[in-house]
Amino acid sequence: MGGLFQVSELVEMAVSEEHHGTIFYLALEQRAESPIAREAARRFAEEERGHEKAFQSMNESLTSYIPNESYPGEYENYVQALLDGRTFPGEEEAIALARTGTDADALRMAIRFEKNSLLFFSEMRALVPEGQRAVVDELIEEERRHLVDLQRLLLQVESRRGEATP
Repeated sequence: MGGLFQVSELVEMAVSEEHHGTIFYLALEQRAESPIAREAARRFAEEERGHEKAFQSMNESLTSYIPNESYPGEYENYVQALLDGRTFPGEEEAIALARTGTDADALRMAIRFEKNSLLFFSEMRALVPEGQRAVVDELIEEERRHLVDLQRLLLQVESRRGEATP
């Protein structure tokens, strides 16, 4: 990045995160044991695909941003720290994580993904032009809803699994 930070780079990172989330949810839909998890994964995949498209269209109107830094490279280090916490560094990792463990394990991973996305988008909000913030706000609100829905689904899946155990 080196000094001048391109907001478009951050938006491209968001596009990538949403793409990997879509891949994760599609893989979860294919392997889910529970109809609850399967339906939720299908719905979340569609919504993540919509987020990806929203960020792609946003990227067309973005400009450069020079962050206020207390030392050279501070912002670059901060963005890198956010990226290092990504849930799915790539498509293969997203698929592998969706296929590992139980439905409850996959839902816990999805909760982690949504929390990371929520943090990333919240930080990104301050960097996009004023006219684009409403789009980011809407996506942040959707991520919050995903988080609440996933927590509710996790409780349902865990309680049904507990019912099946003698």
